Formats: sequence, structure tokens, C-alpha cells
Amino acid sequence: MFNRKKFSKYLEKNKISYSELARKFGVTEGTIRHIAVGIKQPSLAMASDIANMMNCSVDELLEKE
Repeated sequence: MFNRKKFSKYLEKNKISYSELARKFGVTEGTIRHIAVGIKQPSLAMASDIANMMNCSVDELLEKE
């Protein structure tokens, strides 16, 4: 599962807003907020694109069990 704390950390680190990410992926800002708080999970393709945008790997954005 996507780790919401890591997701938020990378957004902040890369100075990417929810609205910017929403425009990039053609979704609502609400969808991005739901990902950020753990209500929704991004598709694998979206997770990969988010990771690329944030200069990290998908693994870095996943929860470790």
C-alpha cells in the first residue's frame, strides 16, 4: 500500500501541490487528497508516474510490513 506519510514528505520536498499533481494526472484534487490520507490507492501506473515526478522509486512510496 502507498505510504501516505512518505507521499506527503516527497510532495513537500519536491514542492508539488495537490492541485499540480491532479492536473498532471487528469484527476480531481480530491482524488489526490484521498491518496494522501490513505482513503484511495493510486493505480500502479500512477504510482510509477508519481515516483518519477518525485525522483524516487515506487518502493520508496510503499509501506513496509
